[in-house]
Amino acid sequence: MSSRCTNGVEATRRIVGDRPGPEPAPRVVVLTTFDLDEYVHTALRAGADGFLLKNSHPDDLARALHAAVAGEPVLAPSVTRRVIDTLTALPPAFLTDTPDAPPAPGEPALTELLTAAGGPRRNPVSRSYGPVTRRP
Repeated sequence: MSSRCTNGVEATRRIVGDRPGPEPAPRVVVLTTFDLDEYVHTALRAGADGFLLKNSHPDDLARALHAAVAGEPVLAPSVTRRVIDTLTALPPAFLTDTPDAPPAPGEPALTELLTAAGGPRRNPVSRSYGPVTRRP
């Protein structure tokens, strides 16, 4: 997600940034060799519509690009598995419209869940999970 001129996250921010006029922002699918949760999270927060690995099959890449153009999010299968694992480990109260609400009685706090899952160092998506700003 980097090059000599800029990194992929900054390029994504610039590409999908505020645009004058009625045209929708371009769609961005990040293609990288780094299968790291921190990179996924950072790319999505920067406005990427997808995150794929460079070892993806060409047909999968083509499908991902078509999906992104149609406004559908795309994640590499390995990333999807980790996102599902992270979300299913969260207590239901954490996934409500009131993210600042304390856990319900008997439900562990998020920090306890992260510690049980190996801590934020092992699971950066969980560590920095926050709202993803999406464009229409």
